[in-house]
Amino acid sequence: MPWLPEGALDLRSNKDLFKDNFARAVCCALPVFDLVIVDEGHNLKRGFKTGVAARNRVLALAFGHTSERELLPQYGPRAKRVLFLSATPLEETYEQLWNQLDVFGLGTDFTGLRDESLSEEEKKLVARKFLVRRVTTMRVGGEDLTKNQYRREWRRGRRS
Repeated sequence: MPWLPEGALDLRSNKDLFKDNFARAVCCALPVFDLVIVDEGHNLKRGFKTGVAARNRVLALAFGHTSERELLPQYGPRAKRVLFLSATPLEETYEQLWNQLDVFGLGTDFTGLRDESLSEEEKKLVARKFLVRRVTTMRVGGEDLTKNQYRREWRRGRRS
């Protein structure tokens, strides 16, 4: 990778800087994706900041987190759209939703999620702009059924 600065991948100096620079190099090598699907998106709830899991930082930098644009000319966003899948997208605060978006540099339009002056109801309205929850009940034959009632699971293959 001749376009990387001299010593960018020197593991001897700083392990965290090595990880960050490796992720930036990966970003420069990746194409731009129309859609990236992130399963278990709640694992990104701590976002992109100092002290978070290396997974969050490396993923953010590999997909061109916007705070890092000036380092390499080829560096930039690699996901046009992101679909986060999670059974628990929100555990404690609405800021966790913003953190997940921010890992991919998509939090700009939803800063209300981390605005302490907004009420929970106002934050819920911000989240409604992008958050889709699964169906909790389904009407079947005139009866409301929960997910455990309308799903069937076969662990040993097909029933005979």
